[in-house]
Amino acid sequence: MSVEETAKMKVEDVARMSGHSPQTIRLGLRLGIFDFGTAFKREGSENFTYIIYPEKVYELYGKRS
Repeated sequence: MSVEETAKMKVEDVARMSGHSPQTIRLGLRLGIFDFGTAFKREGSENFTYIIYPEKVYELYGKRS
């Protein structure tokens, strides 16, 4: 597995690769609809944290050129 495949991936990267809006990706992760990541809130925080698994994103949408 290359460094690119294990590097952090942002919601915006997935949105660009998939053709969906960033908000769609965020909502899908929060609701558990997408299996290429997860979302959670830390105690006392108003914001979600998103964890994205690049290898699963690449399986679905291919690698960036």
